Amino acid sequence: PNETDPASYRIHTSYTRDTDACASCHRTHTAVGPGLLQWYTIYDTCMACHDGTVKTTYNVVEGKIADTGRRTSGGKFGLGKESYLSRHNVKGTLNIASAPGGSTITVYEENEDGSIEPVSWGIRFGCESCHNPHGLGGNARILNPDPNGWARRNKKTYYPLTAVNEESTVFVAYPEQDTTRLPYYMLTGYEYGVITYVYDEFNNVEIAQPTIDNSRGYTRIVFDTPQTGKQIKATFFPSLRVIMDIDGYLTANETITYQDGTSEFCGACHTDYYTASTTKTSSGRILTGTYSRVYRHQIGVKDTESPYEFSELLKYETDQERNRKLICLTCHTAHGVDQEYWQQTIDPDRTYGDYWQQEDHTKELAGSSALKRMPNMATCEACHQKAEANEGYLANSGQKDPGSVSGNTADYFTLEGAEYVSAQTCKFCHRKRYDEWKITLHANMVKEVTSLDTSGILTTAKDNWSVELSTYYGQPEDVAYTLGSKWKQMYVFKNGTLGYRVATGNQVVWDVKEAKWESYRPGETVDWDDTCIACHVTGFNGNTGENVIFQDHGIGCESCHGPGSKHSKHPGEGNIINPGKLDQDRAIEVCGQCHARGINKDGVREDAYGFIPGQILAETFTVLDKINDDGTYFWPDGTAKGNHMQYQDFLLSKHYLTGIMTCNTCHDSHGLSDDGRPLKLTLQQTCGTCHGQVLDIDRYMPYTAVSINEYDIRSHAFKEDYFYPAAVDNPSLD
Repeated sequence: PNETDPASYRIHTSYTRDTDACASCHRTHTAVGPGLLQWYTIYDTCMACHDGTVKTTYNVVEGKIADTGRRTSGGKFGLGKESYLSRHNVKGTLNIASAPGGSTITVYEENEDGSIEPVSWGIRFGCESCHNPHGLGGNARILNPDPNGWARRNKKTYYPLTAVNEESTVFVAYPEQDTTRLPYYMLTGYEYGVITYVYDEFNNVEIAQPTIDNSRGYTRIVFDTPQTGKQIKATFFPSLRVIMDIDGYLTANETITYQDGTSEFCGACHTDYYTASTTKTSSGRILTGTYSRVYRHQIGVKDTESPYEFSELLKYETDQERNRKLICLTCHTAHGVDQEYWQQTIDPDRTYGDYWQQEDHTKELAGSSALKRMPNMATCEACHQKAEANEGYLANSGQKDPGSVSGNTADYFTLEGAEYVSAQTCKFCHRKRYDEWKITLHANMVKEVTSLDTSGILTTAKDNWSVELSTYYGQPEDVAYTLGSKWKQMYVFKNGTLGYRVATGNQVVWDVKEAKWESYRPGETVDWDDTCIACHVTGFNGNTGENVIFQDHGIGCESCHGPGSKHSKHPGEGNIINPGKLDQDRAIEVCGQCHARGINKDGVREDAYGFIPGQILAETFTVLDKINDDGTYFWPDGTAKGNHMQYQDFLLSKHYLTGIMTCNTCHDSHGLSDDGRPLKLTLQQTCGTCHGQVLDIDRYMPYTAVSINEYDIRSHAFKEDYFYPAAVDNPSLD
């Protein structure tokens, strides 16, 4: 190329009789590569100029604009040794079927000479897959108008044309006959061609005379004479149009405004990733894809439709109304990226100081950087702002960086000061978990009863209502809350302005299994407010009487995960508790706050009110042990006699003492196993997973404790031998 006057000597355009542009790449009689190329491969031919050797054009190896030092929007291919480099492999070693999100099955076509060649998917992937060196199709950046055979697959046959002048001498083809859209660009030249036809009620003949004019960025079919009253049709291959507005071409001030077609272009190979739609689909809520049906992030969303503010750190398409639209190139570059490219292209004006120029902030943690414009999840955070200003992955991993984009936002990522917001709030993001939890005993532990709705009361109990309850407490419609439903059901009544009390007496608790009334602490007064409530509801405020407030009836999400107000606004690992990621003691204490008997540190309450998952339980709640027991709660071997004492039992087990297991190892608080238990697997599968055999459950988990019947609660001490209660017929060790 002529480096002294590159603007007027463009080897990829101006194929006229007064240039020698063809000779820059081809040799008529001495070519060494296919297609009469001067070099052995297309890649070598392209890199003869675009590897930085020629200083007046784009250096795609380093991703620079000529000799300006300015980085290109398309990224870089690199040499292969750059830090965190990811790139399209354009050396011709792969075929297009290697592209994720596409087909693996080659489509072949028979030539006139009888030979067979691939026309899509089996085509070799190289520079020519995305670019057409001859400028065919009229695209910006000489992008290929027929990537992966797109134009061939979308061939238009006998497509109706529309007259655009009064004389009916000029016709165009509008996509879907929509005159508000840019007309088709019809491919012409070698391998392609436009055939036009004229129709009237008397004839159907091919027109040989019209001129194909592509000079305006779309195709005009121009006739010498008017075609009034006639229907004009054409058969053609449409160009996949990509439109950009490029200002300051090949200068340090070059800017690109993407206008149309970029995502559709990428979608020619990454077919299933092309999720553009004329309506908002909320991304991950609709299955998409031709070759793989999964949930994907939507593209094509306008900034006026998005709930998120589009970040200035990324790229978008801009329409004539100046609306910005999410495209593939919003998050990815076309060629590739590495650490150096990130440091020079993310926030080059230092709006956020030197944050993105620091090496520690541009390390890719996930393996491949996937051609992303920003490392790790910063590409997502730029718009979604789940954590302030692109530092979500730092804050979530505990890296508090006061020099980050917006300063230290660590307070967002702690539980301190968080409030309870209810399972309904959690449902917005965790719908599947919510639906699974909703059918568990935890979710249904407490049911509110009103005079108009007594459905929370078991039908068998309602039909046989206790005389004692009627006499001292009230009728079914007078019940405020029910407690439980599997083994027994207890009833809470409002006690005037003093609060709520659990019914006590001789015939006040319904035995579900035996279908009869049983006693509960006769002669005692049991206040619901300071004895039971903290374990049976979620988000209790600690008050009594009419000032009692809580968020959920039953054991909800926040009982185990902690208060969620901060997490719901700024989702991160630091402002919510995942019991599965706690150490063994903290993990089992999440369950132990309710599945243990003891006394609150306030000396009054019998529950663990004030405990937050992840904290040390002993700081809030003193757990009963056998040393100070008079035989009321423990058997001689230390195993539990009472209900909700599984925590004390588990502390005796080898499962705990060896540091191997927690409650979550076997149990699933979010759902039920196939046999209807709150386990991850069935009862036999749960034990067999580790022990490799069908265990005798009655030997290792005998019924030793009482809920309503003697004995109906299995021990969680997992001992080989117990001092069994005499009333329990457990098998011998033999």
